[in-house]
Amino acid sequence: MRFEKIYTFIQFQLYVIHICVIFKRATYGNVTSGIYVEDNYVQMLYKQCINIRNPTIAIIGLPFYVCAAQMMDLQARFVLSYFYGPNKLPSTQEMLEDTVETMNKRWQAGYKKRQAQVLGSDQMNYYTELANSEHSMVVLKLQLKSSKSFLENLLNFREDVFKIEDTVTFVQIN
Repeated sequence: MRFEKIYTFIQFQLYVIHICVIFKRATYGNVTSGIYVEDNYVQMLYKQCINIRNPTIAIIGLPFYVCAAQMMDLQARFVLSYFYGPNKLPSTQEMLEDTVETMNKRWQAGYKKRQAQVLGSDQMNYYTELANSEHSMVVLKLQLKSSKSFLENLLNFREDVFKIEDTVTFVQIN
């Protein structure tokens, strides 16, 4: 386990964020954190990342069978929008209800507890949900456009230049 301090800009303001990097095979849960693990199901996390019982703790990168870099970017933006940005977290009860509803759908679809954080073919729905919650759909749209450009123009896709207009819109400059 390693603790670090990072600096980031959110809406042109500098914030210091203390992070804890947990290496593989670490234990997520303990009595004081409010997070516990049952059959590899890490719970109770709002949107698979914010600790419902202690919402100053977030875990980034927990879901698997995903495009990890894109997911972690969206999760970090989502979390920071509640920690420092314009969004206000729902009440504990609302977060619990949302999580229970989401997990009930997963159980009904045949997922087992050990697969609770598997996204696989559901990852685009998850990304869309995070982007909508964070009011930054533009990030998801830009990632989709970039992925398409990668597939269609492998040699030159890195030369694409975009301008972000607002939280929903971007334009390609070249």
